[in-house]
Amino acid sequence: MRKLFKRFIKNHNEYIEIKIGDYCSDKKVLIIFPHNVILRKNGVQQRFYSLIRYLNSRGFSVDLFSHTNYVDKWENIGDYNKEGIVRKIFLYDFNKIRGIIRNRDLPDFGNSTLRKVIQEIVMKENYGYVIVSYVMWANLVSDINENVKKVLMVEDFISVNHYLRYKGNYNLGRSIEDEIKRMLLFDVAIFISKSEYEFFKNVLRNVKCYWVPHFLMIEEEDIFPNFNYKNKKNDLIFVGSDNPFNNEGIIWFLNSIYMKLSKDYSLIVVGGVNKYLNKYRSRYNNKNVSFIEYINDLYSLYLKSKVAICPMLSGTGLKVKIIEYLFFGLPVVSTPIGFSGMPGDYNSGCILTQDENEFKDALEHLLNNEKLYEEYSRKAREYYMYYFQKDKAFKVLDKIFVK
Repeated sequence: MRKLFKRFIKNHNEYIEIKIGDYCSDKKVLIIFPHNVILRKNGVQQRFYSLIRYLNSRGFSVDLFSHTNYVDKWENIGDYNKEGIVRKIFLYDFNKIRGIIRNRDLPDFGNSTLRKVIQEIVMKENYGYVIVSYVMWANLVSDINENVKKVLMVEDFISVNHYLRYKGNYNLGRSIEDEIKRMLLFDVAIFISKSEYEFFKNVLRNVKCYWVPHFLMIEEEDIFPNFNYKNKKNDLIFVGSDNPFNNEGIIWFLNSIYMKLSKDYSLIVVGGVNKYLNKYRSRYNNKNVSFIEYINDLYSLYLKSKVAICPMLSGTGLKVKIIEYLFFGLPVVSTPIGFSGMPGDYNSGCILTQDENEFKDALEHLLNNEKLYEEYSRKAREYYMYYFQKDKAFKVLDKIFVK
């Protein structure tokens, strides 16, 4: 791996600068994103991977500012070289960020030291755009030259997300006020959720707001040429990252719905949510349930699965898993919360219910009625094509990044 990149230590270990490629463009973007995007283990990593690929397609040179000692490990930096999607990576030790207030307030990771680091990098590299992924890092742009366009990616309504995480033990009103104040630091806000876009576009004065749902950077001809629905071997699939809302949802499904099904339909649970499911591994040891914490080729599982579930009982934002399900023509049985942030449910290929018996009945109808299954599979694909084709997302993003 040493041959793939050079490592530079700047400013007495304040941050690490890793050179990935020599290519450079007059159009330069810095993305401030706390996760290792190349892993693509969860929806937000998939989201930013697609965004970077879009920027690449428009001739931008992309640099990434992220953190060590936050969530992800950085043992696979050589994969960035293979992908060729970024020019440099700047890594700052998250443990150096001081003064963070948690629980009762919206966390602020943009302290004065880190703001100086970002200001120094932006001035040195002469970026035209700085993209920030979460409002917790929003204050990092407060000292940046006004000639640099500042873009906020809104993946969640963070204040409401925290209110739900802390079971209401959270000052929601004060947090929303703070969140809006931070959003007003930006020139542009890009929302993944349709409903959150509709809310904030009326609140954010002097900020240009756009709705850009998740889009997949894959070509249909690479996925479907030899595809046959009759080759599907797995009945049900759920994909969930390591967060409490996925945990709550899949446990509700296993406890309240799966046990009521007329037979042991095969189920695959994929993703970091498996960290919470050890006792269920034992319970379903002799049943037709597979628990897979990480897989390199998630799409292969979609192709082998018949019906997708999204049994979310809480959460904010748009669920990236839903869009992936729809792309692969998977009929979806979801709670209304699981479908939140989507642009309506008309002919979506999704059945929405939070009633345990209705959820169970919907699954069995889809799995046992081939005509009904094919109808909902067709609707899923049509709904995806109408709202989520990457070309449609590109047209909106071009309004922001292509002049």
